[in-house]
Amino acid sequence: MKIMLALIWLVCSGLVFAFGPENQLVEKFQQIQTMDAHFQQHVFMNGRRVSTSSGRFVVKRPGRMRWSVEKPHSQLYLANGQVIWTYEPELKQATKRPQSQGIGGTAGLFLSNQPSLWVQRYKVYLSKSNDKTVFELRAKTSKTPFSKVMMTFVQHKLTEIEFWDQLGQNSQVILSQVKVNQAISAKEFQFSPPQHTDIINL
Repeated sequence: MKIMLALIWLVCSGLVFAFGPENQLVEKFQQIQTMDAHFQQHVFMNGRRVSTSSGRFVVKRPGRMRWSVEKPHSQLYLANGQVIWTYEPELKQATKRPQSQGIGGTAGLFLSNQPSLWVQRYKVYLSKSNDKTVFELRAKTSKTPFSKVMMTFVQHKLTEIEFWDQLGQNSQVILSQVKVNQAISAKEFQFSPPQHTDIINL
């Protein structure tokens, strides 16, 4: 009887682990290979909103992302799997760095990464209420770009992402017009700096 109880305990423990918050998060995002959405981003410092921007982003996992800020000023953040470009048309300046250096500070870059890597770097917590599911990721070390990340799903649809960087800055990203797993042209992840653009290699 004791052996049988021990076996039942081991099986049940395995089931609990298999469907723990980390596994639920990975499973949810493994079902998302591409995403196309509009966003509105609010940035807060010490509880005070310091900026608001809006635009569109496209993600293709693994590692491809186009984050286009349309308002208040045009900006482009693009990752093609090998390099990350930051382009500011008004300044006629583009920054280029190897993507192997890690993800940057935008929701798009974070989402383009593999979710299996998230659970290696973050402890995952889960809360549910009605049709809302919230995943909270807390960094295991101070070496990650973000100290905390929260992702909100409503009826299996990603609607909001919040980031806290290691300096305490908080970014809230609200998503709309979300399209998942639709074909995305490779041109979305291509970028050639226009003529007379200053290029900075990092």
